[in-house]
Amino acid sequence: MNAADIGSAALWGALALASYAAVGSVLGVLQRRPPLVESARYAAYLTVPLLGIAVANLVGAFLTHDFQIAYVFDHSNTAMPRAYTWVAFYAGNQGSLLFVAFVMASFSSLAVWRSRHSASPSLAYSTAVMMGVLTFFTAVLIVLANPFELLPSAPLGGRGINPLLTHPGMFLHPPALMTGLTAVTVPFAFAMGHLLARPGADQNEWLEPARTWAMVSWALLGAGNLLGAWWAYTILGWGGYWGWDPVENAGFMPWLAMTAFVHSLVVQKQRRMFHRWTMSLIIIAFALANFGVFINRGGPVPSVHSFGASTLGWVFLLFLGISIVASLLLFFLRYPSLGNAQRMESTLSREGAFLVNNMLLLAITFVTFWGEIYPLISDAFTGTTVTVGAPFYNQVNGPLMLALILTMGVGPLLPWRRASMANLTRTLMVPGLVAVLVVSALALLGVRNVYALLSFALISTVAAGIIGEWTRGTRSRHRRGESYPAAFLRLIAANRRRYGGYIVHLAILLLALGITGSRFYGIQRDVALAPGEQATIGNYQVQFVGATSLTYPDRLERVATLRASNGGSDLGTLTAWRAFYPAFNMASTRAAIRSTPLEDLYIIFGQEQESGGATFRLMVNPLVWWLWLAGPIFILGTLVALWPQRLRPPGHIARLQRERVATPSSAMERQE
Repeated sequence: MNAADIGSAALWGALALASYAAVGSVLGVLQRRPPLVESARYAAYLTVPLLGIAVANLVGAFLTHDFQIAYVFDHSNTAMPRAYTWVAFYAGNQGSLLFVAFVMASFSSLAVWRSRHSASPSLAYSTAVMMGVLTFFTAVLIVLANPFELLPSAPLGGRGINPLLTHPGMFLHPPALMTGLTAVTVPFAFAMGHLLARPGADQNEWLEPARTWAMVSWALLGAGNLLGAWWAYTILGWGGYWGWDPVENAGFMPWLAMTAFVHSLVVQKQRRMFHRWTMSLIIIAFALANFGVFINRGGPVPSVHSFGASTLGWVFLLFLGISIVASLLLFFLRYPSLGNAQRMESTLSREGAFLVNNMLLLAITFVTFWGEIYPLISDAFTGTTVTVGAPFYNQVNGPLMLALILTMGVGPLLPWRRASMANLTRTLMVPGLVAVLVVSALALLGVRNVYALLSFALISTVAAGIIGEWTRGTRSRHRRGESYPAAFLRLIAANRRRYGGYIVHLAILLLALGITGSRFYGIQRDVALAPGEQATIGNYQVQFVGATSLTYPDRLERVATLRASNGGSDLGTLTAWRAFYPAFNMASTRAAIRSTPLEDLYIIFGQEQESGGATFRLMVNPLVWWLWLAGPIFILGTLVALWPQRLRPPGHIARLQRERVATPSSAMERQE
């Protein structure tokens, strides 16, 4: 058997096992046959090695240049660097769907294995939901998008990979985004499993596994979006990093919904409320994740990011519609059993702030979704496609995001249940003073834009609040005899979820800082330079040294060499290049970028002139560096929040109970 036969057989085997696991899990619960449930669980495990075999065979076909496989022929050639084999694997529709199916099988199996000791029937139902989704993807692979389809004869060479994919960011950006969209299925399945189980089941039994996998998918979506912004900034040659493109929005909206879901889970677990709200949020997130898959797989809205587009959009649209209808019917069927055990005592409380936070997140999601589908609506009703551009999103979502930053900072500082205005004023006094000082200093430095000043004020307020919480906690532990470094680390370790969330909030503040600086204070200049000439932008002087040619089997590169200085201080040599790919009849650019924490000097190599000169776009983008720093901090905070809390010994628990009796309730709530 050749690679194509083995890969196809593995897909068929995975389809059979996923179908059996889905049906067997449900029948095992309904017929009260635990051996059938266990058999279905093992069938779910076995989908992973089978799909792994399919993945290995397709990657092997790329490595051996097996161009008789149509997918390999369409997405690689002998000139492609071997390092980009992994990128070529998911560069098109069939390969990326195989990747999604493998991730779906892996995450589902791991989630089921971690919860295997649960005696609740909800786990079997959750397994059935996950395996039902996997059945759909494997069926689409086999029937409509087989990556192992053969050509009548083996061509001598392939068509090659899309030039825009030959970028280091492509090793991580598409897998992170696809994995994040896929992983939303796991917390959704735990939620649906809870609804499918008996109505009287414990409202919180599904929260812990759902939270873990929600955090995983949320972190992957966030990292994938940020990596996509870095890719766009460095290769598309436009000087920006986020253009509200349809595919960008398709990955951003599920992240917003998952952010709301993660926060709602905290309230449900701590206060035993928001049950219906939490359930509705995960349904929305799952629907948006499937909408993202639809947009990427043949959606009707064109995008510069669409590399796996196909004519399969109708299949994913049908799946989206069925999943929405089925989950909503189940939700309303179980609606009476999802009542709150506690009631909100005051809107001026942590749970009240979390509710406002969630409403803002959904408002941003709705605005983005409306902008996404409005061209389709205008075309359907008027026959004219009205494109929604970045100005609409910036004007509407901008104020909402500023309000979101404020609630993000204030919410964690409030106690549960109820806070007084005096307590709130006392809590915000120092952060507010810091904001006044920051705004005053910026105004003295010449910053006049009202939106920028408001953004910097909110960022400094939230940052001061977080640092204040850390400072008070560290000092408290230091007074008990711990050194400051040990006190700080043990403070975070003692409540990883809370302080991991603070680290994530710091990452969001860095994003806001970078967006504000580049949005309001970037400058741009287009110039034509002959070799030896120089141009000035801001405090920078850029001299064009000359251009050279490099010839490769699949492209012709022109590399421009430039020298840059800042206020007379030499910054060294920079190179910007543009390449032309004859097979694709398209050009690709790489900007010359000198990045510092203060600003980026960004140079795009444009058209060359017969005289030997060339056109360049010179840009100064303030504070963009902080966007890329936010990524590692975001991941660090997520890992801290996900890291399992060490079990406390009985003596420690008894001491905490004595302290709870002796400590005023408001102070204890702040510690929690």
